[in-house]
Amino acid sequence: LRSTLDANSTLPYTVARNTISDDMAKMAINLCYRLETDGVTAVPVHSVGPTEWDPEAGHTRGIISLKNAAQLAGLGNIGKNTLLVNREYGNMIWLSAILVAEDLEPDAVAEYGTCPPTCRRCAEACPIQALDGEGGIRRSECWDFAFGDEPGGWRIKCFKCRNACPNKLGVR
Repeated sequence: LRSTLDANSTLPYTVARNTISDDMAKMAINLCYRLETDGVTAVPVHSVGPTEWDPEAGHTRGIISLKNAAQLAGLGNIGKNTLLVNREYGNMIWLSAILVAEDLEPDAVAEYGTCPPTCRRCAEACPIQALDGEGGIRRSECWDFAFGDEPGGWRIKCFKCRNACPNKLGVR
């Protein structure tokens, strides 16, 4: 819900994201059951964890990089804010995946760009300067600042890079 970006609180965005993520996890699991019924090995990969600590990278990561997999699958391109950007949905995308033991024919990689070469809106909007404006991120600092417990419970506390993006509503 794009309107959640403009709310005076981060709660609507957090609720929308959590609900969408839960729905996507249920859809992935249900599809895995259907695929297994057809004899296909299928493993769901949830968009928000669980994750494992990667000591070499110095941060947590999932089984696969959903953003990179989505880019290779032709769903969009990764912008300077490190988010997947799609022509229709902009950067308002949450991902889930299913790993299958089958050969699949991929779609073509998206040929449109995402960020104008001189754009630095996401980097300038970041209150802790975790983005370098060229697609790099200090991930641990971003996560420590943007996600966590607050009075009243867990919430997403920052999404300024997403909101500042000129492509938040789609690639024009």
